[in-house]
Amino acid sequence: MFPKRSTKVAAFLLVGGLFGRAASAEPTYVVALGASSIHGKGVLLGEAFPAQLENMLRADGFDVQVINAGVDGDTTIGMLFRMDSVIPAGTKITILQPGGNDFRSRKHGLSVEQHLANVEAIVSRLRAQRIQVVLCGDDDAQAALARRYDAVSLSCSDRSHLVDGEHLDPVGHRIVAGRLLPVIEGMLAHR
Repeated sequence: MFPKRSTKVAAFLLVGGLFGRAASAEPTYVVALGASSIHGKGVLLGEAFPAQLENMLRADGFDVQVINAGVDGDTTIGMLFRMDSVIPAGTKITILQPGGNDFRSRKHGLSVEQHLANVEAIVSRLRAQRIQVVLCGDDDAQAALARRYDAVSLSCSDRSHLVDGEHLDPVGHRIVAGRLLPVIEGMLAHR
């Protein structure tokens, strides 16, 4: 019916179409949720650790998109309210850095217990959606919370590389991205 050349062209288009769909598959989403330390206050957006982590993961062959959902000045209450709108369906991993804005003003002024309850609510909701969690924090209470929810607790700070005494400089962001890299790669490899 068809000449040989048309059959080869049809086969080529069919195979090309299949490969084209595979190449355009959505990347795996990793969301970095937090305040100014995630957003990258004091540095360019491309220098913040979410962007640097994405570059490192892609260089290692992972098809990922690391979404920077950091908002300067945000609190755990704000993170709770906006998490459904900034964490897309299909997200596999969330890096949560609750920060210290809950304690910085009369307006926010949460107790440690309220802060931890909010962090727990965020982690609980993420785990209920089968999203793996990396909880950035340096205190024992957050480490215990991470263990309770089968999450990873990790320091996402570096006091020797700060732009303003509080926020990371580009080198500090690169150090944190490098610290997160093996953890995130391990999670991606075992999903």
